[in-house]
Amino acid sequence: MRIRSFSLELGERMEVSGLADGSVLRDQLGPRLWRGRVELHPAPFAQARAMAARLALLQEPGRSFLAWPVDQAGPARDPKGTLLGAAAPQIASLAPDARDLSLSGLPAGYELSCGDGLSFLYGSDPVRHAFHRIVTGSVVADGTGATSVFEVVPSLRAGAAIGAPVTLLRPAFKAVLLPGTVTAGSSERVRTGGASFEFIQTLR
Repeated sequence: MRIRSFSLELGERMEVSGLADGSVLRDQLGPRLWRGRVELHPAPFAQARAMAARLALLQEPGRSFLAWPVDQAGPARDPKGTLLGAAAPQIASLAPDARDLSLSGLPAGYELSCGDGLSFLYGSDPVRHAFHRIVTGSVVADGTGATSVFEVVPSLRAGAAIGAPVTLLRPAFKAVLLPGTVTAGSSERVRTGGASFEFIQTLR
């Protein structure tokens, strides 16, 4: 699909309450999920009909797809994966706080930056797709290809495992279309424009 505009944000699921002394309590109500919106470029009728058919299929219950941030296909310092080459990064360590991890299997000197995305599979029945963004500053692999511990957002979920392969190019998560958000667009002369949809991460 030819994307005209794209947005991706990490949703909040929390309850906020204030106390008499002026303090604010924030309670997490559930997992934070990525959600986004896509608007498509105007397309010739035939292409627009084909895309509308695919979106209609994804509106069926139980249908999902893999979404990734199209505005960043790879790390900021290596957007096309040229430096990564055939390296096979994996999770080297997981901190007890469920916020920090480290990687191994990177090229020596490989650099990751704040905002870079990464994904990996975890759990079973079903296997889930984790997508995180780095919030620590520059992370540089040492001579053995290992990084120091760095923080990611959202927090790591139960099931993440040491040794899991990590994807740095087109890191993706499983998503579903949000009901009532699919717009097929309108046709003028030889093109259909204005098609758009919204999606949200699913952990199923």
